[in-house]
Amino acid sequence: MIAANWEIIAKVEPRLADLDRLVQQAVQGVADDDTRWCANSFFHSSIKPFIRHFVGWGRGYPTQEARPPGDSWKPITFDHYLNGEEDKLRRPATNEFEEMLRTPDAYDLVYERLYAHLPGCRSCSCM
Repeated sequence: MIAANWEIIAKVEPRLADLDRLVQQAVQGVADDDTRWCANSFFHSSIKPFIRHFVGWGRGYPTQEARPPGDSWKPITFDHYLNGEEDKLRRPATNEFEEMLRTPDAYDLVYERLYAHLPGCRSCSCM
């Protein structure tokens, strides 16, 4: 299997390279004299939801389609997770690059790279 590194990841999944540039631009709006800033809150609410679809264990699952308004409400159950139904929805990896993108190593590499762009927390609840 191909070892995960940023150069390969950015080439085979260009949306992650775009996200990398977007994060770098977004944090330019955080002024050095801002007294309150939470890197964890920003990361987990604004960046991580994208990452999980592009790299790691969440890659390969089809996105859910929107339902028309008025469709009946369906209760949330965990049966499809517990009996393996969720895994049947995942598309199989078709090449070694796709296999690499689905590894925890690739996820960790992307997570750490994007998080490193953020300025440190200041006067937030996680300190």
